[in-house]
Amino acid sequence: MSEHLRKVRNEETHVHYLGINIQNEVIDILANASKEEILKNACAAEYFSIILDSTPDVSHVEQMTVIIRFVQVDEDNAVIAVREHFLGYVPLQETTGAFMAETILEELKKMDLCIDNLRGQGYDNGSNMKALKQLECTRMFPEERRGDTEFEKVLVDASELANDLEIDPVFVADSVRLRKKKRQFDYEGKDKPVQNAKVNLKVNFYFAVLDVAINSVLERLQQLQQMKSVFGFLYDVKSINGITNTQLMEHCTKLKKALRDGESKDIDATDLCHELQAVARRLQPDTVTPLDVLKFLCEQGLVHSVPNTFVALHILLTLPVTEKGSAHCIPQALSRAPVQDSTEENCLNNDGSTDPLHVAIVNALDMHEDGVLLTPLKDKTLEKVHVAAEQDAEYNSLR
Repeated sequence: MSEHLRKVRNEETHVHYLGINIQNEVIDILANASKEEILKNACAAEYFSIILDSTPDVSHVEQMTVIIRFVQVDEDNAVIAVREHFLGYVPLQETTGAFMAETILEELKKMDLCIDNLRGQGYDNGSNMKALKQLECTRMFPEERRGDTEFEKVLVDASELANDLEIDPVFVADSVRLRKKKRQFDYEGKDKPVQNAKVNLKVNFYFAVLDVAINSVLERLQQLQQMKSVFGFLYDVKSINGITNTQLMEHCTKLKKALRDGESKDIDATDLCHELQAVARRLQPDTVTPLDVLKFLCEQGLVHSVPNTFVALHILLTLPVTEKGSAHCIPQALSRAPVQDSTEENCLNNDGSTDPLHVAIVNALDMHEDGVLLTPLKDKTLEKVHVAAEQDAEYNSLR
């Protein structure tokens, strides 16, 4: 070691642990270890979303950034955390939708992430669910300025800016002779070319920019409204007490259809309806957000007692539309994982559920004492579960 240090000090060798190759190797090892830990947590979380964006580097090579989002659940310590992790850059030889889709699938396969658990996709910078009102105002802003009066105001501001920069605020006519386009058919209209520089600025630049902005904001607004129509009722679970059973059932059914792919589905609408009603009656006033509700379920040990509610909130927080760090665009909810449950049509019990074990759990959540709602007691819950199990013919046949 002393001889090696002597050679380094005397610059007799350039191969040492502070060399660029060793440093890059150490960085790669640390990066791979971090990535493996992130992917391990993502697989444990089951559901995940991807957030993608593309940008050229200094060499003008198009690269796609890959970010993964998932909900990390620690039931033992009642800790719920929404995670977003940057996984790296992926070079793109083509920017077509087909090639990018193929690249995404290959990257997911390399990372051992099952596409069946993919629940959301974000492809651009956008807004979260709290931005609906802001988007409405943003949409109105360019629409109100798409007119001759507003254009004249813009010209006044531009003239003042030009004077400050010591530039003549005049329109310079294009010296290039306008080319006449020959009509191929008689029914083609005779479009007169715009020769006035001011009119050309208004038509081909000012109005064009506003139209692009209006369409972009309108598209995002429509996507947010569609997202809210499916998941909106889960953003305030406590308010479910103020709606009717029929209305809640409609929301749950719509969510079930959104989270369904053929015969595979994540939730059962009927069970979710009863679970949400039971949970909503137990929530404290300060339990407002979906994240708060998930933490409440973990603290009370109810994760496995209300599985449909837990899965619905879990998927909601997995989608990159909810607030977490930087805001992202509206995802497309996908459903792959099958869930064994009863159908809504086969309602055998008074509360509409077909599973006596499920009935016992929901009833255990609704225990009262002198009109005061109580936290579920594990002993009483187990007693009711045992009673329901004794009444289950399939369970008794397996004993």
